[in-house]
Amino acid sequence: MRYRDVLTIQQQVKTTDAYTRQRVDTWETFQTIRGNIADASAGERVITDANRDVLISHNVTIPSNSRTRQITPSMRILSGGVTYNIEASTDETNRRRRLVLQVTQVINAR
Repeated sequence: MRYRDVLTIQQQVKTTDAYTRQRVDTWETFQTIRGNIADASAGERVITDANRDVLISHNVTIPSNSRTRQITPSMRILSGGVTYNIEASTDETNRRRRLVLQVTQVINAR
């Protein structure tokens, strides 16, 4: 499979603001990788850990390796100026070759 999109996987971390010395949440790069972003099927839903029903907007396919298998729903993806929240991850073939991340597109990222 040929991967055409450049994806930056980010994780949220706490850091100290240099001016206020307050602890703040920020995002740092976990991994930059190539993958494919595709629109999800109409009405595709996933139930998250919080038992909330989420309408999936896109599926992101990436190669499976020891690093990408560490990706969790607390992370997000940046690609082409668009932010996606990761809702779930599944092994596409059950052979540890490709992962499919089910994501929702963030409309107003802060």
